[in-house]
Amino acid sequence: MLRVRSLRSRAASLLALALLPVAGASAATVGPIEDFRAPVDNPGPSNITIIINTKFWKLTDRIEINLPPIHLRMAGVAYVTPQSTGGPDLVSINTIYGIDANPAAAGLTLTGFNPLTPEVIPMSPEIFTDEDNNEYLGSVAQPLPISALANFMPAGADLSPFAGADPNSLVYLFTTTNVPAAAVPEPATLGLAAGAALLGAIRRRRVTGRP
Repeated sequence: MLRVRSLRSRAASLLALALLPVAGASAATVGPIEDFRAPVDNPGPSNITIIINTKFWKLTDRIEINLPPIHLRMAGVAYVTPQSTGGPDLVSINTIYGIDANPAAAGLTLTGFNPLTPEVIPMSPEIFTDEDNNEYLGSVAQPLPISALANFMPAGADLSPFAGADPNSLVYLFTTTNVPAAAVPEPATLGLAAGAALLGAIRRRRVTGRP
């Protein structure tokens, strides 16, 4: 079994989330928010299934991926958009997974997987679970070249983490709808936290795998 933990500051993400729209404001996508950043390893000789478990605010999410014998640093970014349908207190979450292009940098820069022989292949939809164990089933992975990402994301989404990446490389997009906005910190509370005590906050990410 493979277990990897990564620890990192989330101050920039917290400040970004403080911009979530309030009642009466027009819907706007918040992000990119660093969702995952950790090495994934398979010493071989055969493929293994990795389960990525991520703590995402008041939610946890999980995805199963197939990993050949390889060592790489995988990364993911998330975007949150208030929904215009389904109710005023619901949001959709888009997550995009690729390769950490610069592990030494504080900010996240992603590139994609090999489009002909992808190093990682998702094997399941993304599933979010809240604190009451309610599950929100997302889409199966949508493989996309980076050059096409903007066509499948909410209008105005900031895709700067992919600037400079190979436009033909492959990333995986997941979409989960009808997620309660209560699972995301309230903007006012988040803004205070980001400006003070949580400037040094650390989020944990765990990866577990099984042969």
